[in-house]
Amino acid sequence: MNGNSVHPANRDCYTAAMQRVLVPILLLFVAALALGPFLPPALAGIAAWYVGLVSGLFFPFLLLSLFVAPGIWGGLAQRLRQWSERISSRRQEIDDLRHKIRTLGNPHHMVKLGAIYERQGRMAKAEDLFRQALGIDPSLTEARFQLGLCLYERHDYAAAAQCMEAVCAEKTDYGYGLAQLRLAQSLDHLGESRAEDVYAAFLRLYHAHPEGSVCYAQLLSGEGREAEAAEVLRQMVAASRVSPGFQRRRNRHWIWKARWRLLRDGRSESTV
Repeated sequence: MNGNSVHPANRDCYTAAMQRVLVPILLLFVAALALGPFLPPALAGIAAWYVGLVSGLFFPFLLLSLFVAPGIWGGLAQRLRQWSERISSRRQEIDDLRHKIRTLGNPHHMVKLGAIYERQGRMAKAEDLFRQALGIDPSLTEARFQLGLCLYERHDYAAAAQCMEAVCAEKTDYGYGLAQLRLAQSLDHLGESRAEDVYAAFLRLYHAHPEGSVCYAQLLSGEGREAEAAEVLRQMVAASRVSPGFQRRRNRHWIWKARWRLLRDGRSESTV
């Protein structure tokens, strides 16, 4: 591997560490901003001081990291979406599914409840439900797919790869290609050479896919194939310019990562 490359597992550790620092600071900032007017004068002064400190020192760092290390923001945005799901999810729906599982034992209800827990970031509960569903009906591809996603988020890449191998064996483009992408990423994390072939096959089906392109380019760069990596990123950036607005917003941090890498390496965004 290239000496300048960073293994995906190390990137994950760095991103997770940054998230553990950023999330509490942001939550405290929002709380101080919202509750400040209702606090006693002494506490209100402390809250105002904290808001001023974060606004003056921390937010410039956050905005800079948005461009320099957009991968951190991608993970942070995912964490915030999970907390939003916990707040907005209807408790009645969860209770109803729990009741149906207790009385009927239907594996489809288990998968549905597990998917809600997964969106909320409650991966241990989600994993348990997906395993229960597969224990009742091993042919449930959706349960195996969701379990693979859950295991990937929990960094159990070997088990995630096994799940996604089975899903892709039934349908290569399951989950609009997400099964194949997570398989490639899991193999990449495990250091398996086959990851390159899976990435290439995925990008043949989903040309210039933002997340897949960035991860594939990182793998190529790690092997010292910088020119090939740059070309993959250029194609992705060019395709993003003509993609629908909602797709650009959804993949914004992957596009930023690609542009930053090209800029850092002194390469043009234009495809030759």
